[in-house]
Amino acid sequence: MRHVSGNLFYRSMISMIRRQWKNVNVPLGQLKMSISEFSLFKALTIWHYNYYKLQDSGKAISARQRDDIFRTLLLICTDEGHEDPTLRVSEIVLAVGNVMTEVHELVTTLLEITVFDEVQDPILKDMLKFKY
Repeated sequence: MRHVSGNLFYRSMISMIRRQWKNVNVPLGQLKMSISEFSLFKALTIWHYNYYKLQDSGKAISARQRDDIFRTLLLICTDEGHEDPTLRVSEIVLAVGNVMTEVHELVTTLLEITVFDEVQDPILKDMLKFKY
């Protein structure tokens, strides 16, 4: 009986995760970012994810890198002819927050699955051992 209820639990979690990612993929698609914009979007997302793991000296260097990414993004949005480059940069930066929220929810959901010992995949189990 445990296997059947566990399988149902796992399917419901995967369904929830799919809905969460839909909340990211659809808005990102609507932004219709150029390759340059998307590259800087990814850089900002990675920057945001790693910033809080750094020591103070690393945070100072990272803050300069973040400012460089913002300036470059503004230049690209201006060069690409967006009507309001500042607004365009703001939309992209806000999208980073959406992605980070969904990543947090995804990891939290997967950690909850491990609490109930429903994860059988050894690679996934190893990934979820990481501590923030």
